[in-house]
Amino acid sequence: MASDGSLLEGRGSTGWILAIRTGKLSFEEIATGGAPVDCNPEEHSSTWCELSGILACLAAIERVTNGRAKGLITAGCDSSAALAGVKKWLSQRFATRHMQAGSNSDLLREIRAVYRKLPRLHIKWVKVEAHLDRDPQTLHEVLNVEMDELADTVHFDPTWKAQPAAQTFESAIAEIIINKTRVT
Repeated sequence: MASDGSLLEGRGSTGWILAIRTGKLSFEEIATGGAPVDCNPEEHSSTWCELSGILACLAAIERVTNGRAKGLITAGCDSSAALAGVKKWLSQRFATRHMQAGSNSDLLREIRAVYRKLPRLHIKWVKVEAHLDRDPQTLHEVLNVEMDELADTVHFDPTWKAQPAAQTFESAIAEIIINKTRVT
C-alpha cells in the first residue's frame, strides 16, 4: 500500500495504490486511484492530501474484503506529519479531547473508523524518501514515485478543474445565487 499527496496553487490531489510485491523493485497492481482533494481552504495542506490517500487505500481494502482482510501489510508514505498523525490516532484506544481538536482531526478520525472495521489487519508504516534525485532503491520508493506522478496528473487534467459557475438547469424549481452569481 502506498499513497502520495500533492498541493499546487491551492489545489490538492492524491494518488494511491494497493500492490503485491513480485520482485525487489517490481509489483503487481491490485487497485489504484487518483483524485482531487478538497477541504476548507484555511485547513488545506500537503498533509491533508497525504492523509486522503491513506484513507482511500484503507477504504478500498475494507470495501473489497468486506472487513475480512487479515495479515500484515506495509504502507509507505513520504510525509512524516501524516505518518505521525496516523500512528498516534491508531495507537490510542480512545481519542482524547486534545486529539479531536488538532489539525486534520476529522480526516484522522475517518482513517481510524475505517481501520477499526479491519480488526485482523495489521499495518507496518514506512517513511519513504520523497522526490529522489537517484533511482528508487526500495519498492515503496518505486510506488511513491508513481503515486507522486499520478497525484500531479490530477492537477493538469481539465476534468478535475473547478468551473467558475455551476451548470444551469432551466427545469429547476429553485436556484442558489451568491453575490449575484447563480451557483446552481
